[in-house]
Amino acid sequence: MSSKAQSKEKFKSKIGGQAVIEGVMMRGIDKAAMACRLPDGTIDLEEWAIKGGKDTPWYRKTPFVRGIFSFLTSLIDGYKCLTRSAEKQMTEDDEEEQTKFEQWLDDKLGDKLGPIITAISMVLGVGLAILLFMYLPSVVSKFISKFVHLSAFGKNLIEGILKIAIFIGYTALTALTKDIRRTYEYHGAEHKTIACYEHEEELTVENVKKYTRFHPRCGTSFIFLVLFISIFVNTIF
Repeated sequence: MSSKAQSKEKFKSKIGGQAVIEGVMMRGIDKAAMACRLPDGTIDLEEWAIKGGKDTPWYRKTPFVRGIFSFLTSLIDGYKCLTRSAEKQMTEDDEEEQTKFEQWLDDKLGDKLGPIITAISMVLGVGLAILLFMYLPSVVSKFISKFVHLSAFGKNLIEGILKIAIFIGYTALTALTKDIRRTYEYHGAEHKTIACYEHEEELTVENVKKYTRFHPRCGTSFIFLVLFISIFVNTIF
């Protein structure tokens, strides 16, 4: 099958997903599922219902506003699935090798430990993103403007290029790690699977392999688009 034929899906599904540790998570309108390969080689599958329908609150239906809540929900749910998939890779030996500090936290917090770690990780992640993509490019452009006169367009162009370079550099550096690279490969497998489904072909390994690992509605592609558009938008405003 040619790449041109692959790009023309028969329909656009409302299924999205993400890569997790040794697997993928797929989310539809009413249900979501996560499949992970366990250390013993077996595939663990979880399914759960998604709340919605007539009970969907107004802020999840209102244009512009709903995008913010959808983004936050996807971020939280995605991180939970990522954490859950990592826990599935733990063996009995790993659990027995807990440090005294880990055992103390587990004894004191119990089931509350997971949500607390998730919240702290998300705050640190958002803080790091603000530092890298907002503060650092601004500082660098101001430093350059001390030596070279920059117009508003030039300043925003430099900041935009820096943001893209940081994003590409971050992705490339993390891909050097074996586990993260493996997760990126599952990301591509997720795209191939959705493309196969949207072409109404049977979901077999042979059929899925024919499709490209790139997908037009990928969140990573969306980030690149936002970074490019921000160069022009910031110049005007």
